[in-house]
Amino acid sequence: MKTILRTAAFCLFFLLSSLGFSQTNRNSTALLQINCPACIGQKATVNTMDLISMNEVKLVESRLDSMGRCTLEVPVSGPLLAFILLGESTVPGQDSVYHLYLEPDQDLTLTIQGTPTFQGQLGVANQYLYESSRITRLVNDQANKLVDTFRNLTAQEQQKIQDAFGTEFKPFHRTISEDTRISQKAKEMLIQDGEFYVQERGLNFLDRSPEKLEQEGTYEASLFFQTIPVKPEWLAMNMYNYGALLNKRVKFDLDLAIYYALKKEGKEKNTDTLAILMEKAILENTRTAPIREYLLAINIKRMLREFGATPTITQLFDRFKNLYPDSRYTATLDREFDKYQGLGEGKEAKDFIATYPDGKEFRLSDLKGKVVYLDTWATWCGPCIGEFPASKKMIEHFKENPEVVFLFVSIDTNLEKWKAYLKSGKAPKGIHVNQNTETQAPGTALYTLYRMSGIPHYIVIDQAGKIKVNKAPGLLMRNRTLCWMVC
Repeated sequence: MKTILRTAAFCLFFLLSSLGFSQTNRNSTALLQINCPACIGQKATVNTMDLISMNEVKLVESRLDSMGRCTLEVPVSGPLLAFILLGESTVPGQDSVYHLYLEPDQDLTLTIQGTPTFQGQLGVANQYLYESSRITRLVNDQANKLVDTFRNLTAQEQQKIQDAFGTEFKPFHRTISEDTRISQKAKEMLIQDGEFYVQERGLNFLDRSPEKLEQEGTYEASLFFQTIPVKPEWLAMNMYNYGALLNKRVKFDLDLAIYYALKKEGKEKNTDTLAILMEKAILENTRTAPIREYLLAINIKRMLREFGATPTITQLFDRFKNLYPDSRYTATLDREFDKYQGLGEGKEAKDFIATYPDGKEFRLSDLKGKVVYLDTWATWCGPCIGEFPASKKMIEHFKENPEVVFLFVSIDTNLEKWKAYLKSGKAPKGIHVNQNTETQAPGTALYTLYRMSGIPHYIVIDQAGKIKVNKAPGLLMRNRTLCWMVC
């Protein structure tokens, strides 16, 4: 009798477990329908963002049928921010990109005939998300226009811009908060996503002078830990704007705070100490414990990209894996380490060939014996041009030092446009060469050799031809690196 009862109990347990498992599977997808008569035969790809690499990750793809329709079952384990790319290009922005808010077991229909419309259980929230994307583009254009002029404005003018920046979102967010058709969770997502974007872009308009940073520099990095938003649910949702804000705050308010604290004691040249102290500060702070795993992961990524796969950075990663053996961020960090194994501090700089404006050949190895500051740019790159005024100040600072050479490598394919820009006098003084990426043999392009993910990209190489920093992230840090070497 006991055997029969045990068998029955086991069968009941198995049945309930199976039902529970089936329910989990059923709820792990969101149904997305696309209706675009003008997109017949085109590819439809749903991606989300990897918040460590800040690159897109493919979730599912299909092709629109002869009527311009397709249905995709998107794997989701909880609320998720994603985007759909319609077209053959793998580069967002080259075709049609629409941001998406998805939830398990919820349906959504996107119809593209003129202005895109969203319908279904998540239709209202996604219609708001579409409008939010439009406002984001306006704010982004405004921010880009201010980059070149903001530093030259009076303090009163700067304050006026800071107060007005991003206010386009306010009436829109008020409308969202009053809409009873969407859940409270969706409202918070829509409002905070916009607010995080404004905060992240607004960091470009704060006073980041070395004098102010040195005054605020402490090992506790109080400004960072007391003011960053702690929202682990938005990390789980893959909210790009939240991840971008945390990344920039780690750079501006954590890294520089500890760097200037070290500088007060004359220890700022020790990059290993900086990396270890940043890890220590993150581990010891209790307020940010809910997002500690992410902060440690992006600290490792930033140190890896700035200093390469040094023994100290490798040790940071080993400790991270011991602390979080099942971390969702480990796989991305593994891939990042694979990329930078040969590009870390002390590794031989990879030689490349380029051409001077007069057509003569240039080789990086020709500059061995000098400290080389390498700026990769193009005439079509707004952020590259936007950095030139700051680069000119750095060149002026080192003009009496013959050990330092400033090398500007253009990747323009239109050589006449590049030469015309140089003749205009707008470019900083230094050595100017061009490497046309369209004519380079496979594996020989500067862009490929140094694992560039975009431009501008800055590299510092020492007198022995060894990499000091690959992808130096900001003017203060690039200036800092040069001073470590020759000041």
